[in-house]
Amino acid sequence: MEEKDELVHPHYQQGFNEGYLVTEHWPEISDTIAQVNVSNPALRLEGFRDGRRQYVRELTKSNRPKWMNRDITKTPSSDHDKSKDIDR
Repeated sequence: MEEKDELVHPHYQQGFNEGYLVTEHWPEISDTIAQVNVSNPALRLEGFRDGRRQYVRELTKSNRPKWMNRDITKTPSSDHDKSKDIDR
Protein backbone atom coordinates (compact mmCIF):
# COMPACT_ATOMS: atom_id res chain seq x y z
CA MET A 1 0.00 0.00 0.00
CA GLU A 2 1.34 3.40 -0.90
CA GLU A 3 2.59 5.60 1.91
CA LYS A 4 0.60 8.80 2.40
CA ASP A 5 0.65 11.59 4.94
CA GLU A 6 -3.02 11.11 5.77
CA LEU A 7 -4.27 8.42 8.11
CA VAL A 8 -5.98 5.36 6.65
CA HIS A 9 -9.09 4.02 8.34
CA PRO A 10 -8.28 0.73 10.15
CA HIS A 11 -11.16 -1.14 8.43
CA TYR A 12 -9.92 -0.06 5.00
CA GLN A 13 -6.35 -1.07 5.83
CA GLN A 14 -7.48 -4.44 7.16
CA GLY A 15 -9.50 -5.05 3.98
CA PHE A 16 -6.58 -3.98 1.80
CA ASN A 17 -4.21 -6.39 3.52
CA GLU A 18 -6.74 -9.21 3.38
CA GLY A 19 -7.43 -8.55 -0.32
CA TYR A 20 -3.73 -8.63 -1.13
CA LEU A 21 -3.07 -11.86 0.80
CA VAL A 22 -6.21 -13.70 -0.30
CA THR A 23 -5.47 -12.85 -3.93
CA GLU A 24 -1.92 -14.10 -3.53
CA HIS A 25 -2.87 -17.44 -1.98
CA TRP A 26 -6.48 -18.09 -3.10
CA PRO A 27 -7.20 -16.13 -6.30
CA GLU A 28 -10.51 -17.92 -7.00
CA ILE A 29 -11.92 -16.92 -3.63
CA SER A 30 -10.64 -13.39 -4.13
CA ASP A 31 -12.49 -13.15 -7.46
CA THR A 32 -15.73 -14.24 -5.83
CA ILE A 33 -15.43 -11.79 -2.94
CA ALA A 34 -14.44 -8.87 -5.19
CA GLN A 35 -17.50 -9.43 -7.42
CA VAL A 36 -19.97 -8.99 -4.57
CA ASN A 37 -22.40 -6.26 -5.55
CA VAL A 38 -23.54 -3.98 -2.76
CA SER A 39 -25.14 -0.59 -3.12
CA ASN A 40 -22.97 0.95 -0.38
CA PRO A 41 -19.77 -1.08 0.07
CA ALA A 42 -18.09 -0.90 3.46
CA LEU A 43 -14.58 0.48 3.84
CA ARG A 44 -13.28 -3.04 4.40
CA LEU A 45 -14.70 -4.26 1.05
CA GLU A 46 -13.29 -1.22 -0.76
CA GLY A 47 -9.91 -1.93 0.83
CA PHE A 48 -10.19 -5.60 -0.16
CA ARG A 49 -10.80 -4.66 -3.79
CA ASP A 50 -7.93 -2.16 -3.78
CA GLY A 51 -5.58 -4.71 -2.19
CA ARG A 52 -6.57 -7.22 -4.85
CA ARG A 53 -5.90 -4.67 -7.62
CA GLN A 54 -2.52 -3.84 -6.10
CA TYR A 55 -1.45 -7.50 -6.04
CA VAL A 56 -2.56 -8.03 -9.66
CA ARG A 57 -0.73 -4.84 -10.72
CA GLU A 58 2.49 -6.00 -9.03
CA LEU A 59 2.16 -9.50 -10.46
CA THR A 60 1.65 -8.13 -13.96
CA LYS A 61 4.62 -5.79 -13.60
CA SER A 62 6.91 -8.57 -12.33
CA ASN A 63 6.04 -10.76 -15.34
CA ARG A 64 7.02 -8.10 -17.90
CA PRO A 65 10.34 -8.13 -19.70
CA LYS A 66 12.89 -5.82 -18.08
CA TRP A 67 12.83 -3.31 -20.91
CA MET A 68 9.12 -2.68 -20.28
CA ASN A 69 9.72 -1.82 -16.62
CA ARG A 70 11.94 1.19 -17.25
CA ASP A 71 10.63 4.61 -16.35
CA ILE A 72 9.34 6.20 -19.56
CA THR A 73 8.66 9.52 -17.84
CA LYS A 74 12.36 10.34 -17.72
CA THR A 75 13.63 12.68 -20.39
CA PRO A 76 16.56 11.58 -22.54
CA SER A 77 19.92 12.60 -21.19
CA SER A 78 21.39 15.83 -22.51
CA ASP A 79 24.85 14.28 -22.96
CA HIS A 80 23.64 12.46 -26.08
CA ASP A 81 26.36 12.57 -28.71
CA LYS A 82 24.86 14.48 -31.62
CA SER A 83 27.70 13.51 -33.93
CA LYS A 84 26.21 10.03 -34.10
CA ASP A 85 22.86 11.34 -35.32
CA ILE A 86 21.93 10.75 -38.92
CA ASP A 87 21.88 13.93 -41.03
CA ARG A 88 18.81 14.46 -43.12
